Amino acid sequence: MKDIAIPLTIRIIVEQLGLDTGMEEKISRWSVAVTAQIGAMQNRETMLANAAQIAELQKYLIAKMKAREAEPAEDMISDLVHAQVTNADGSTEKLTFAEAVSLVRATLIAGNDTTATAIGNLFYVLTTRPGMAELLESVVDDERQLNRFIEEHLRNEPRSGHCPA
Repeated sequence: MKDIAIPLTIRIIVEQLGLDTGMEEKISRWSVAVTAQIGAMQNRETMLANAAQIAELQKYLIAKMKAREAEPAEDMISDLVHAQVTNADGSTEKLTFAEAVSLVRATLIAGNDTTATAIGNLFYVLTTRPGMAELLESVVDDERQLNRFIEEHLRNEPRSGHCPA
């Protein structure tokens, strides 16, 4: 999984967000640091190392977002820093910068973890369940059938932190 699913997922998310390419290793480190801070007991040294990684991530994202605030591009970061929310009364308000940072960070970190796990699970299923690779090959040219195949895979193999790697 670490050789295919994680780098592939990071490249796609980086492209969609409008971040710099070639950062797969750094983003992977940031992801590990964020998820460790959320869900793992840590000793002091590990906690401080993870906090330093998270601070580096925040500085990077904020700089990119400020640049898109000044000069929008065709990417999700630009969309988020310029997004407006329509309230129930019809009035609109812009997302705060902190809200936009939170959304970009969540997309980058959570998006790459869940998508990489789903891709890893799919590879596992295709290589361990007889007939699955052939079934996928038979529907690959039919978008409707391909979507049904993927949706069924996601339903049967939900995201899990215990993905076979």
